[in-house]
Amino acid sequence: MTESSKKSSVSGGKAARLGRDTLGAAGADKTAAAPALSDEQTNGLQAFVEANEAIMSGMTALSAEMMTFGSQRLQANLQRSGSLAACEDLDQAFQIQSAFIEAATQQYLAQTNTVLSIMTAMNRSLWAPLQVASLAMPRLTGHETD
Repeated sequence: MTESSKKSSVSGGKAARLGRDTLGAAGADKTAAAPALSDEQTNGLQAFVEANEAIMSGMTALSAEMMTFGSQRLQANLQRSGSLAACEDLDQAFQIQSAFIEAATQQYLAQTNTVLSIMTAMNRSLWAPLQVASLAMPRLTGHETD
């Protein structure tokens, strides 16, 4: 071991001990009992739990809707491919493709409305408990509750 690595090792050892001593003291502080939550804090935390549940429910509904739509679109694509493969002339292929594009456009527009409805419902469910909790906190609103 070189002289410089010995010095580094010694100073590193001192730093490690100092770190353990510091962490030990901080760890002792962390084991002290946490102060009890106020009713305001408890209500606020409950509101966040309810908001999180609304997000999870909304995202589940959204995922299910998108999976269903994706499956329907895949089936339509496969059906169109089969129809195009069976075409005997270019006019027939053009008619099949035109009908497919028109139907797909309508389906995507309808799906956009469905997704927006799910997102709107999720948004309302998300903010409702937070709004109720915030209105019950006079420090935030400046109004005393009865």
